[in-house]
Amino acid sequence: MPFPLAAQETASEHSFTANLDDVIDWAAPFDTTESHLAETWAQEGFKSSPLYSQRQQSGSDVLRIGEHPYRNISVALSALGGAARVVSGQLEFKDKALQNIALDLAPQPETTLLPALESRWPNAEKRHTPFVTSAGQTGSITVLRTPSARVTLTVFADQAPHLQVEKTGTAPTPITFRGKIGNRRTPDDASTTPDAAEDGFISVAELDFLLAGDRAWKIQPQDLDQRYAMEGREKPLHFEWLDSTHSRARFSRRPFSNVEVILTLCEGQIVAEEANLDFENDHLARVTLSVFNVGDSGEISTPAFEQIIRTCGRTLGQVLGVSPKEQRQQGRGPVAATVGWAWATPHTLALMEHNDLNAKNTGRRTGSPEFVRIKIASAEYKDWFLGIKRVGETSTTVSRAGLVNNVQHEANGDVVITNVPMVDQGPKGYCVVASCQRLFEYYHIAFDQHQLAQVVGTTADGGTLGSATEEGLDKIDSLFKTRFKSLISYRMDSRDREKLNADRFKKMIRDSIDQGIPLLWSLGLGQMREDPPLPQSGQISGGHMRLIIGYNDAQQRVIFSDSWGAGHEKKSADMRAAFACTHGLYSLTPRSY
Repeated sequence: MPFPLAAQETASEHSFTANLDDVIDWAAPFDTTESHLAETWAQEGFKSSPLYSQRQQSGSDVLRIGEHPYRNISVALSALGGAARVVSGQLEFKDKALQNIALDLAPQPETTLLPALESRWPNAEKRHTPFVTSAGQTGSITVLRTPSARVTLTVFADQAPHLQVEKTGTAPTPITFRGKIGNRRTPDDASTTPDAAEDGFISVAELDFLLAGDRAWKIQPQDLDQRYAMEGREKPLHFEWLDSTHSRARFSRRPFSNVEVILTLCEGQIVAEEANLDFENDHLARVTLSVFNVGDSGEISTPAFEQIIRTCGRTLGQVLGVSPKEQRQQGRGPVAATVGWAWATPHTLALMEHNDLNAKNTGRRTGSPEFVRIKIASAEYKDWFLGIKRVGETSTTVSRAGLVNNVQHEANGDVVITNVPMVDQGPKGYCVVASCQRLFEYYHIAFDQHQLAQVVGTTADGGTLGSATEEGLDKIDSLFKTRFKSLISYRMDSRDREKLNADRFKKMIRDSIDQGIPLLWSLGLGQMREDPPLPQSGQISGGHMRLIIGYNDAQQRVIFSDSWGAGHEKKSADMRAAFACTHGLYSLTPRSY
């Protein structure tokens, strides 16, 4: 919708020159009042100042400033002693007092903007974080913090630099740029992307609230939605809910084909590839961040890897304010030995781990950077926190009776296993890894998804189907203290395969589901009708792995789940049609069962 004419008797064009420094004292920006701005920027002949337009939004007065606040008004607006030219922006007032400043600046060298910022806040604590997108475009985030203000300058490629000034202690406002960031396909329907245009979005999501002590563990799912809400969008841009109950949220650098999110922690000093937030009893309970993993990040030099480790350790210690304790875990076969540092405060537990560069594990390259991860938990979940250090250990809280209690008999005849965690495998073809990850979480078996991918043999460029699937599951069986049983296999001899039929297939499923044990199901996509149907784009054919989680005898249906995030928790197909396109059927349970 076009902006209205300025408040005047005629619709003639007008040009003005203004300086934001005249209305905002940058040393104390939130002392600025709406009345002071109106008086300072008043112009003769206008009922109200033509230098800004005004609207109400969620109980606040939002003043729009920049080159064209009205369609018949042009403003040459400068700031920061003339070092910055404001293209567009807004000032948010609540109860007539300034709350937030957001400015898009004319493109200019970072070396010009940073000194101007630092001169306004000479005593501020400074954090400068460069980043590189998946398409190779460079940018940086600079954060200046004072007792009253958090100032964030984000520079990305050839986009307009963005300046955000917010009150210390408030949630950072998501920042969005427009611009091409390369192409990436998702396994789901392309309509899930936030915008169908050729251009894409790049945005910055600060995750510092995860280290806010007791306040972090009071966060509810709706708080996360509100924190990252964007005007005009029904769903968040920065993360996705992986299930309909909103028990798990996933932040990733590439959540959609035309979106890239820069995930930062500790005021931009740590940049992550992915973050998973788990909620228990409607409150945030656990967080897992992948800071570096070779599958997503690509190979880096040992000095660069060591710098990431030092930065993570130093900044976590500074934020948490306690000294860490070193922890080590021996490697086994393709599972890397790890070096870890743990911090414990009254409210928060944190662990930073990386693969041991000095370990000499069979079949591994000594000194090869593989992963850096950070795990954070409420002190209430100390048992979970301790368990994550022992890969393969099964929680004592899981029992046969507990698994059977997960089996739900629904009124329509569906017999379904509930409480199976959902993940989103993303575009990398990690269907086997994602399916195993869901089983491990269901059984409360400690693991790391990237190490799991290394064990199975999955790469970021290809899937893990065919005979390699069973070889990978065999490795998992021996390394993660599980019991692997092949019910239908590539390796079955011809006589055993001839005995297979849809009735035996159904019996295998019933026997397992009734015990609360989901099954790994390898099949060919696109060979049967499904309810709901496969998406129109993404992965719609070829080899795939799913979890079978139920059945319906009366309707002769098999019930299954794809590891594609929310909306894929429960699907069904005709039992005989499902058998016809089956490549393999496997059971994977804790070894004690």
